[in-house]
Amino acid sequence: EQVWARIPSLVFGTLATPATWLLGLRTVGQRAALLAAAIVALSPTAIFYSSEARAYGTLLFLSTAALAALLSALDRGGRWRWAAFAALSAAALYTHYLAVFPLAAGLAWALWRAPARRRELLVSAGAIAVLCLPWLPRFGSNELLELSPELTAESALRFSGRLLPGHPYVTLPDVPGEPALV
Repeated sequence: EQVWARIPSLVFGTLATPATWLLGLRTVGQRAALLAAAIVALSPTAIFYSSEARAYGTLLFLSTAALAALLSALDRGGRWRWAAFAALSAAALYTHYLAVFPLAAGLAWALWRAPARRRELLVSAGAIAVLCLPWLPRFGSNELLELSPELTAESALRFSGRLLPGHPYVTLPDVPGEPALV
């Protein structure tokens, strides 16, 4: 039963690799896109979260695909491309509230870089907001804040150190042990 709960994370975490390649191809070229896709495919943290029944693999895929759709809509226009960007963005936001950071950065960059597409960008942002309206009452509750631990410089460094071996809950000396330290 627990295995089936992990399937969406596995599928979307795996799809994050070609989505990263596609986004990289559109932004930095074929070589860098291939390197970025390899980093995502081999990242211990991405592998860990793609094997867990959690939303992070899905978040990685949806936010990357949304940004790739944004670039496609900026380049070629078309209602379907803008609708794809809005739908992927809303899905990313429903997956995890942290999607707001890459999406907001992408929208801000697009507003600055493509002033001729400002109208389409604002309409898409409005569509994303409308699609996320049912989620808004929950965002106002303290539930989200209660789930997040207190963020301090020490906790951020400690968590970052735990991400290096690819497991956020175990320290570097514990996974895989002394050989990893060497």
